[in-house]
Amino acid sequence: MDNIISEARSINDNTFLNHIFSTSEESKAEILNVVQYAVMGVLPVVGLNKTIQKFIPEADVEKSSLEVLAEIFIQIVVMFVGVVLIHRLITYFPTYSGYKYEAFNLTTVILAFLVIVLSLQTKLGIKVNILVDRVLELWNGPSKEVVKKDSKRPVNNHAASQADTLDNSGVQNGIFPPPPAVTTSNRSSGQGHDYMLKASGQGAAMSDFSDFGPMPANSALSGGSFW
Repeated sequence: MDNIISEARSINDNTFLNHIFSTSEESKAEILNVVQYAVMGVLPVVGLNKTIQKFIPEADVEKSSLEVLAEIFIQIVVMFVGVVLIHRLITYFPTYSGYKYEAFNLTTVILAFLVIVLSLQTKLGIKVNILVDRVLELWNGPSKEVVKKDSKRPVNNHAASQADTLDNSGVQNGIFPPPPAVTTSNRSSGQGHDYMLKASGQGAAMSDFSDFGPMPANSALSGGSFW
């Protein structure tokens, strides 16, 4: 009885390993086709991604919902049309194994592809999240975080302290030293003022002398006598 059970287990183990590591011609051809398909698809996929990055704009919160929705639609169309064209390009060349590729049904992959792309922080995923947040905000109202940010705006509540009073009184009472005066300008201005005073005095004396007019010779000679 024990021998029968052990033989059955060995048969099951061999079947499991053979199923995974099958060495049949079909299994080898399938592996070769997968490798060939993946290698040939690297460059076209990179070109498609670079094209999307170049011509599809970045996600911008300031844009309207209609613009964001149009960008999402355009990006999805470009991605899936590009995938179909790349698949046709790869399958155009014959396989190295001699076996044909299996039938490719894109509609069975679309949902899985969208789940992966929308869950990542890509352009498409960020734009979809922006639209979802806006719809939820319209349905539920503004979020609590926005309300908290508005309520926590800084308010200038500076209270008058003793230091402010001391600073103001010190300035008013002249406790702090005055700024240094420029002596050169004061001296030059004083010298100019003295020169103007002297010039005005000499001019007044000349005007007084001219008012008396020329004196006669006899009055000049007899002016000093008391007789």
